[in-house]
Amino acid sequence: MELSATSRPKGAAARKSAALPAAGPSRITQLSTPQQRADRLSLSRQALHFLEEQNRMLEEQAKKEREGKNSEGEAALDLLEGSLKELNNCQKISARIIKGDIVPPEDLRYLMEHDPQGYRLAIAMRRPKEDPEKCDSVLAEDSREGDAAAAAPAADGADAPAASGEPSGPAQ
Repeated sequence: MELSATSRPKGAAARKSAALPAAGPSRITQLSTPQQRADRLSLSRQALHFLEEQNRMLEEQAKKEREGKNSEGEAALDLLEGSLKELNNCQKISARIIKGDIVPPEDLRYLMEHDPQGYRLAIAMRRPKEDPEKCDSVLAEDSREGDAAAAAPAADGADAPAASGEPSGPAQ
């Protein structure tokens, strides 16, 4: 908001000066003396400075509040983004189960842990297929690594390659 001081008369004073006859210049000088203008102008400037200071203080306060909300908002956004990815993965896994395809065991475990009700619903709605398609894992590499790292302390050293999805037999 921009404020400015003007020397124009406002309100009733403007209507009186417009209604004055042009023949009486001495009467115009009597109505608007330099002392009145100086007083009115100094009050207007004081009010203008006061309002500018108020606006500056309000802008600084709003800027500080926005900065505080941005950090809180970013944390909430990251949390929601993670839960959205989780729900998206669960939905993809559920859709594959319902179609009757063969889903990797780590995907089944992921669905059971993150959406037990969705897992039960998908199993109940499963349609058997004559030739089921073997699906690749829906989970991203970072999700599988996080799940494998959580499962590694519970598993023996011999079971670790099988849990990571690598073949445990000799390479052919």
